[in-house]
Amino acid sequence: MESVIWGSHRPLVKALGSYLTFNRRGVYTFVLDGQGFIQGRDRASGLACDIVYIAPSWDDSSEGIWYHLLEGFCVEKGEERARRIFVKLREEESEEVEVFRQVGFRGYARRQIFRLDEIPPKMLDADKRSLRPRRAGDEWGLQRLYSSVTPRPVQQVERPEDTPLYPMMREYVAQEEGEIIAHFCLMPGKEGHWMRAVIHPQAEKRLIRSGLWLFSAFQARPIYCEARGYEEGLRSELREIGFEYLFEELLMVKHTTARAKVPAAQPVVSLETKAEGVPTVSSSKR
Repeated sequence: MESVIWGSHRPLVKALGSYLTFNRRGVYTFVLDGQGFIQGRDRASGLACDIVYIAPSWDDSSEGIWYHLLEGFCVEKGEERARRIFVKLREEESEEVEVFRQVGFRGYARRQIFRLDEIPPKMLDADKRSLRPRRAGDEWGLQRLYSSVTPRPVQQVERPEDTPLYPMMREYVAQEEGEIIAHFCLMPGKEGHWMRAVIHPQAEKRLIRSGLWLFSAFQARPIYCEARGYEEGLRSELREIGFEYLFEELLMVKHTTARAKVPAAQPVVSLETKAEGVPTVSSSKR
């Protein structure tokens, strides 16, 4: 979803760029005998990655291709130290979800996606005094914030060092009385802007408005925001501001183990595809 909003994920261009620069970090492309390919993006630690694209798009004839692509991808990434592989899927895509489960993925959380077409003028008067850019030395305060608002099962899957590598991401925190009580990740894009907000429950109503004010520095475009299933207060505040609910996604993870490599999926570039690809996996039925 995020890559589509930015308008920055062009899978074949990414694949060719990685190949020509001999880049083994960032975006990976694996090809299955000319039948399809799968792309993943590393997270900051190099110990986790996200599946962001699969081709061909899903239909009854592609189930076997998807299975072998996923299996080969997970083996390769396990051999390259990745311990966790993440993917986001629209829940109504039950057949796709089942293929991921067969390969060893399991759901650990849900998120809802909301959209705001324009910032209400009253948001421009939000209290901004506690906001500042994230800086070195904030790690401990951010860890305390995440530990206080995130269920333990999610903490065990999403490690602090596994921050996704988003292009042009800007990070801000809100700090009061020495405590970090909010963390905003802003990603400006060509088709819209994306925000991930983690806010202490007692400050959600006030600080979500402050976070939206940060977008006033960007070109006016729709703003997309996610709220996890356990963030009821944030969902309520987004609706009150005027955000429109779009859809829900299932967040899945697979823990890898190093095994013998399979030859079916190799990290090479192919510029031939037989069917339309599926960006971020979950958009094939939009």
